[in-house]
Amino acid sequence: MKKCLCLVLALFFTMASINTFAHTAETPTLVASVIEAPTLPQTYVKDEFSLMSETASLEDYLKELWTNKTTYVKIFDYFKIPTQEFFDKYWQILHDNPEFFWVGSQIQNPRQSGGKIYDFEITYEYTDPDVIAQKKRSLDEATAEILLHITDDMSDFEKVMTVHDYMVLHYTYGTSDVMHSIFIMTEKTGVCMGYALAFNHLMNVLGIESTYVPSQEMNHAWNLVKLDGKWYHIDVTFDDPVNANHKDMYAHINHNYALLSSEAIQNAEDPHTGFDIGTLVADSTLYDNAPWRSSTGNIVKCNSKLYYISGKSVVDEDGNIIRKNLDGGDGKWSITKTSYITRFYGGLTSYGNTLYYNTDDAIYSYDTESKKETKILSKYGICGIFADKNILKYSKYTRSTGNIEYDSEITLEKEEGPVIGSSIHAGDKIITPIYKEDDTPMIVFCHNSNHNQLFRLEGQGTYAVESEAGDIFFWTDKLKPLSKKHHVE
Repeated sequence: MKKCLCLVLALFFTMASINTFAHTAETPTLVASVIEAPTLPQTYVKDEFSLMSETASLEDYLKELWTNKTTYVKIFDYFKIPTQEFFDKYWQILHDNPEFFWVGSQIQNPRQSGGKIYDFEITYEYTDPDVIAQKKRSLDEATAEILLHITDDMSDFEKVMTVHDYMVLHYTYGTSDVMHSIFIMTEKTGVCMGYALAFNHLMNVLGIESTYVPSQEMNHAWNLVKLDGKWYHIDVTFDDPVNANHKDMYAHINHNYALLSSEAIQNAEDPHTGFDIGTLVADSTLYDNAPWRSSTGNIVKCNSKLYYISGKSVVDEDGNIIRKNLDGGDGKWSITKTSYITRFYGGLTSYGNTLYYNTDDAIYSYDTESKKETKILSKYGICGIFADKNILKYSKYTRSTGNIEYDSEITLEKEEGPVIGSSIHAGDKIITPIYKEDDTPMIVFCHNSNHNQLFRLEGQGTYAVESEAGDIFFWTDKLKPLSKKHHVE
């Protein structure tokens, strides 16, 4: 059983006002023309904080304190809260807002009168603005990596499962310097607390309600998430298989602890006990017996339909079999022409209107429009695949070591579409030059919570944007990320 050890915090993803402009390029042949900006999905936006007032909620009050990095706090004038109740609410609010990663894991010198707290001191993990800005940029980049797999046409259910599956595939349970914090997103390893904080952060950014659920009895933590007005338990940690030799396995995602009712998670194979969700109720059984629950691969949306692996076969949301028996039906997973193991490592992913899945000796594509299957690679020992935009990555079992590791990748033919290719987070009033080396039209997308600006670049040269802290930039050449053609001072 996976256990959580401590407690931490996270990422402040608000966005400041922006002053953005294109100015004369170093090479006069480069022309930047302003074009109409599309509506950016709320995926990338989180509401600004309310200012403190005497009628503010405890959450608003604490957010203002953390934002201003206030140390000494006197709350008697605003709140008359029993000390233990205050502590419980303080940590719950912090865990539900992991954007405040600079806040420390201790409250010092609390004083009370009549059992009610009236002042205390907040500790801070980080206070240097440059350090906070650097860590924030790293976390924003890690967030953007995941958000690139979220599309506007996804339902909240599909967004939640995309985040769940991405975290399971890319994060590893284990100890690290940041194992209890949201920095699991940059280190790619951590314990249950890190998983739960990262999930909360991503739900905050997506605008989906979620909350942190601790259990002292289990020494563990997970989340509740709200879909269509109903709360469900989701434990990404328990759905992430633990095997030190399988760090880069693009397959074997469990869904045993995703979107369960309280009754179901209390009666699961590893019962979850000792949790108190207060006034929240998770009694919907809608997903308790969902057909995808036994799926061991990605649940993917492709051409407006869900697909997943069930009973070792690829099926769609209507139960139609797309590819039967990825293991050949004999329960053997070949690792060489003459040897095999008795585990199942079929993977499923998608790009554009095409599904990709692997057997033990090949990778196939399946066009969801023509219904045509094509073998695109023959190779023994394949153990999962993942499409990172138009790069199809796959892992492989190595017989000599027993490890499953990243093996190689296939560059897929680009599909047309307005997909954001890459992103950076600009610093305080810096100039961000973006270099163009050919005549291919390029789109630069500057976004913050107030408005968007979109520029179409044609020709060659340097495009520069003057920016302020909080601005986020995306640029794309259709689906090809131009990450190698930018530089940030």
